[in-house]
Amino acid sequence: MKENKKNFECGSEGALSGVITRCLRLDSKAFAQYWAFAKAAPEDDRRLWLDMAADEKSHVDFWRKCQKMSLEGHLPDIFDDCAEIIGRLDGVLDRVPDKPGAGGYDRHKAMRMALDFESHLLMPEFFEMFKLFSDGHDGIVENYSSHLEKLVRAVNDSPDFADLRFFTENVMALYRKSMDLAMKSIEDPLTSLLNRRGFWQTAMPVLNLAAREGKGLALMIADIDHFKRINDDLGHPEGDRIIAGLAGIIKTSARKYDVVCRFGGEEFIVFTMVNSLDDAFAVCERIRSAIASSLKTAGGRPVTASFGAKFAKAPVVSNPAPFINELILEADKNLYAAKKSGRNRTVVS
Repeated sequence: MKENKKNFECGSEGALSGVITRCLRLDSKAFAQYWAFAKAAPEDDRRLWLDMAADEKSHVDFWRKCQKMSLEGHLPDIFDDCAEIIGRLDGVLDRVPDKPGAGGYDRHKAMRMALDFESHLLMPEFFEMFKLFSDGHDGIVENYSSHLEKLVRAVNDSPDFADLRFFTENVMALYRKSMDLAMKSIEDPLTSLLNRRGFWQTAMPVLNLAAREGKGLALMIADIDHFKRINDDLGHPEGDRIIAGLAGIIKTSARKYDVVCRFGGEEFIVFTMVNSLDDAFAVCERIRSAIASSLKTAGGRPVTASFGAKFAKAPVVSNPAPFINELILEADKNLYAAKKSGRNRTVVS
């Protein structure tokens, strides 16, 4: 943790908005290209490109909605490394034309270009965004699936594209595997705790439950004290062992209905229903004390953690993400105060 300013957002562009902006650009380009194909193609192909363009129009609308929600702070920051995702999307954007090409219609080139456009759908991150950013009624997952299947079917049904069939069959297999992986990728491999995506999938229903029952909520952030020294002095493998050990202590100390996740690096979040600020403080102190009394480096050096927590009554809201984001920011301010006041302590508000 940088003690001058904590940044929960990912990537150099300030989080999710950079990813969403590229998704919007990519599907906007695809819409323009498929529409150009539809105007230039013979009757046999025109229907395919009109359908593909119509699909892309709905995709553009979805990403515009996501972009607006992200800029307003209404979407959860679900990725640990947006910069890496942005890099991959930039690679696809660099391969596809900025403007629809002029000249005649080349059926084979058009199909290859379309497959290049749709290659980004093999990224599991797309399904993670669909799952968390869809309102459940827009049918976006089904739309993207049928969209890709139309293109693959057009290739497989035509003798003109026999050389592409092996490729398209593998595209669909990878697409389905990516979808399956995305739905399962909520666990941090080092600690077996929920990761950032798992946190958001689990935390939002907890908030809704707490609101229905009139309960209070506490969001607690734990950060290992002087973790950089551990990595620098003892090496990253020892740092990983400490992270895994601390995760085990938190999991054992937390209650079975608490949401516990590794939010990134050496930072952990516990999200739970509590009755009061005192209860929130007690939960943090129980976990903090357990860490301080039992976690040590291989050389016997004690390891401690600082805690910041924010307590609030659960509101009844249609979109819990902004409220949870606010809890994270407030808890982080308290964590910073705990670090500044000496570490190995808890600050709540």
